[in-house]
Amino acid sequence: MKKSMLKRTLAVLLAAVMAFSVFAVMGSAAPGGSFGEAILVTGDFSAVTVADDYPTFYKFVPNETGWYEIYSEADDNCDPYINLLDSDGNYLAYSDDNGIDLNFYLPCYLTAGETYYFLIRAFGLLAAEFDVKIGFLGAIQEAEITSYPAKNTFIMDYDCGVYGDDDEDYYFHLSLYELEVKLTFDGGKVITLGSWEIYNKFEISHDKPVIGTNEIRFKSGNETVFTLDVEVIENPVKSIEVVKLPDRTDYTYRLDGYTGGTLFNRYFQPYIFISGMEIKINYTNGTSEIVKVDDFDYYYWSDNNFYIEHNGYDINIYVESGTVGKNNVYVAYLGRYTTFEINVVKPTIMQRFFLFLMDIAGVFRDINYDQYSIWNRIYYLLRDTAREIGR
Repeated sequence: MKKSMLKRTLAVLLAAVMAFSVFAVMGSAAPGGSFGEAILVTGDFSAVTVADDYPTFYKFVPNETGWYEIYSEADDNCDPYINLLDSDGNYLAYSDDNGIDLNFYLPCYLTAGETYYFLIRAFGLLAAEFDVKIGFLGAIQEAEITSYPAKNTFIMDYDCGVYGDDDEDYYFHLSLYELEVKLTFDGGKVITLGSWEIYNKFEISHDKPVIGTNEIRFKSGNETVFTLDVEVIENPVKSIEVVKLPDRTDYTYRLDGYTGGTLFNRYFQPYIFISGMEIKINYTNGTSEIVKVDDFDYYYWSDNNFYIEHNGYDINIYVESGTVGKNNVYVAYLGRYTTFEINVVKPTIMQRFFLFLMDIAGVFRDINYDQYSIWNRIYYLLRDTAREIGR
């Protein structure tokens, strides 16, 4: 059974907490209850967890350098997972449900003589006991890409390029989504790694990006296990422009957006509307294209920041803090930018009166904030009344 993205995120966050050695001072009284009290194991062992919130720590010193497989053998009622840490408590890898049923299966490259730590716990259980196996896989004899990444073409100076004028300081925003590789080891064992595992288990390197074919190297230890060729192209977009404004471009200060800060030092961010807007994309080959916002399922980052996916990349429409008068709304696509204006007007005298009452209600609301309190209801009632007056 696959776990939700939330569970995976929680697992990584827990490992990040370990990187700052928080558990070193939060250990329980049980054996292995902290990083500093990790239980030494030399091979297969029986893992014991005492609580979902308090993992058990084990440490292992491999005798040989190479790839290992670490996996659990728990019953159907147990859902264990493991984080692999180095001797300083830094996160190296994790596994959850990669094995049989809900068991973890963690293939990893370990160096002889180094100390590694296993952070193990079972989700949702106060206590659990299960077997953990440690097997030596050896060296990789063959690596075969069985599924290529969904994205194989990248745009120069957007997906990749050079920082500033330093030719030695370059970047490559790779996407490994859908990449899978089949590994065959010394003893004949064959395993398949997905994109997330590949990203975490190999050192990824490349040369300075150039237009054309670029080789991406995946290393384990000091050896390159496999390579991946990707294409880099020039930016196909020459410029962008707004050829039709949104249906709405007028907003009222404080009422049509978010107001933050204090009573005497406020800032305002309009909640922009982009319905009806049309954007023209001019390409370097002389062609152009009209993008009608209403034809897309755009999504919100916030009420003043929108994204529209177009040809695998996002058109970003956003506004910064607004003031009374003309304000720029920014449009960006593949490193090309343009703007259009919206107009923010002052509230009417009657609207200001209700805003004044709203501020008073806000003071009482904030004394002991409760979203269901009468003061919070009055606050929003006054705000909505001020809005209706302006319509």
